[in-house]
Amino acid sequence: MLQALSSAMNLPLRVRNALFVASGFAPVYQGLPLDDPAMSRVREAIARTLSLHEPHPAVLLDRFHNVLELNAGAARLFAWTGVRFPPGTARNAVRALFDASYGLRECVVGFDNLADEVLARLRSEADVDPALGAFVEEMERLRGAPGLPPDREAINQVALPIHLRHGGTNLRYFTTITTLGTPLDVTAQELRIEGYFPMDDETQAFGQRLITVGRG
Repeated sequence: MLQALSSAMNLPLRVRNALFVASGFAPVYQGLPLDDPAMSRVREAIARTLSLHEPHPAVLLDRFHNVLELNAGAARLFAWTGVRFPPGTARNAVRALFDASYGLRECVVGFDNLADEVLARLRSEADVDPALGAFVEEMERLRGAPGLPPDREAINQVALPIHLRHGGTNLRYFTTITTLGTPLDVTAQELRIEGYFPMDDETQAFGQRLITVGRG
């Protein structure tokens, strides 16, 4: 009955395990470390996906949006923005966006529009994974009070752009999230690859130009 209910509610595997334990049963789903031999095919698929996305950025994230892996395009973009990840701390993609001390926020054009969308997604995730609640509250504090009203032109686009401006260059990306289609492992289900796709010719050319600079 618990299996049927949790499946019908589309609960994450981690939450299903907690439900089983709270009901006096053993957890059903394992959660293997990503470096476990049994996860080798998953790692190969991740590596291939990240590589095929070149020259544009793509990052592998866990449920807390910590950056587990990134392709060369993402590394080049991070270097271009000058984002500063404090040593000894997890490279968290959302914290880097919201915490002004990281240096990325100052590059984001239309920050309030993007912040609204990111927080809305985080709140939805926390609705089904209560462990994310404290993280969402921290990001809300870092975001601070909303500034400008929503940009209607940005909202009316097909996808909300991540608009970055640095050194006179403007980059506009939209993102996609890739997950495993039929995961049976907690860790595997919580992995997601966020891919950045250029929204204009300038951004498309920028990716190619950074590759040339890197090779030079």
